Amino acid sequence: MTSPLLELRGVRAAYDSVTVLHGVDLSVAAGQVVALLGPNGAGKTTTLRIAAGVHPVQSGRLLLAGADLAGAPPRSTSCLATKRAPSLSVRRTALFLAA
Repeated sequence: MTSPLLELRGVRAAYDSVTVLHGVDLSVAAGQVVALLGPNGAGKTTTLRIAAGVHPVQSGRLLLAGADLAGAPPRSTSCLATKRAPSLSVRRTALFLAA
């Protein structure tokens, strides 16, 4: 079994003083397709924002190819993601890094 490309372990996240994710675990292998399903307010968007590195992790771990990114600034998280899991075209990567 290969190690996951993306992993959330016990992730908690909040908006202001309201905790919206309570210990989320998610494991995604390279090439795997995953659907997040749930009612409004269940935390789907926040989970994706955590995975993308644009919302801070209150506690828990966010791992990309084994590297712990919890607490890393969003830009460095995205740069690391581009290097470890290249999915952007050369043009889009250059535009992103130039911004």
